[in-house]
Formats: sequence, structure tokens, C-alpha cells
Amino acid sequence: LAPAAGAQDASPEASPAASPSADGNVLIQYDVETMPNAPMTVRLLRITLEPGASVPMHTHPGLEFDFVESGTLTTRSDGASVVSVGGQVSEATEPQTLTAGDWVHYPDGVGMNLANEGEEPLVMLSAVVLSVGSETQSTITYTEGDPTDDDFAGVSFVVLGDGLIQQFPQGGASISIDELTVGAGQPVPGFPGAALLS
Repeated sequence: LAPAAGAQDASPEASPAASPSADGNVLIQYDVETMPNAPMTVRLLRITLEPGASVPMHTHPGLEFDFVESGTLTTRSDGASVVSVGGQVSEATEPQTLTAGDWVHYPDGVGMNLANEGEEPLVMLSAVVLSVGSETQSTITYTEGDPTDDDFAGVSFVVLGDGLIQQFPQGGASISIDELTVGAGQPVPGFPGAALLS
């Protein structure tokens, strides 16, 4: 959030061929007009959906970005989402099919349904930014009724990082999700604004 969130798969193994400095690969770069009110949480997850699995239609008060690492994501929204397919960013209201390197952004309150209608496991990074506090409802709302455990069959996730931003200027921000490789013995670079490193 810049006011940037960063991520890497895992600590790279030390090797003589390691880069002498940090090398970044931008996975998502997008400017949002409005950020959730601070304080806010930032969570980065890796979500896997087996073939035929889906996450029921739901909303939450905040932003979500989903980046496809492998497999095929079919995304449906109840409202306008933003998709990047093959590097072309556009607004979407109809179902979209995304493959490795594509991403989707759900603005605050937009309903989302994620499904793997392909034949291979779907693996994606998911970054969620939510307001927290006594005046904020920060829970997930399932719009088609309360789901059962069977509704999540074949869905698993790992939390890669959690953060809390206590103060943040009102208005928009530039969101960046990067994959960062740091050479053996090299420091992690600094980032402008708030950053979550995982």
C-alpha cells in the first residue's frame, strides 16, 4: 500500500548464484479511489481450490485482490469487479475466466464467488484489506444463505501474513503486490507507505 503490500513465496535458499541485491516482480499494481478507514487489517493468503471446488458468493467491507498463480479461476461478482486478463485491465460484471498471471479486484461490498471449473488445482494469492474497530462490521456476509462445510469441500488456505495499519490518510492509494527475491546476505529493501512482507 503506498500509502504497498509485498509478498514472496518463501525465503529463498542461499546459493552462489543468488542475486547481489533485491529483485522484484510486480504481480498486481492498481490505484484504488478509496481505502477502508483506519485502523485496518491486511491479510495475505494462498488459497487452493481443487477441481469443482468453489467459495460461495459473499461480501465483506473492504478490498480484495486475487492473483492466479496456477490453474483456472472462474470469478463471478454481484456488482462491478476489476479484472486483469493478459495484462488488459477492465471492469467486469459478467463471469470471467482467469489463468496464471491474471488477477481480479473486488471493491468494498461487491459480492464475489470464486470457482475452479478446470481440471487442475487452482492456486492463488489473496490480499484482503478490511476496516476494524467498534464501529465497523468486518465479517463476511454470505449472500445466498449460511454455507455448510460441504460448500467448502476442496477449498484450503494458508495465511502468509497479517498486519495492522493503525493510521492511514483518507482517500485513495496505490496497491502493489510484488514477488521479491533477495540475494544471500542482502537486506530487504524499504518501501514507501505501509508494507506487509511475508
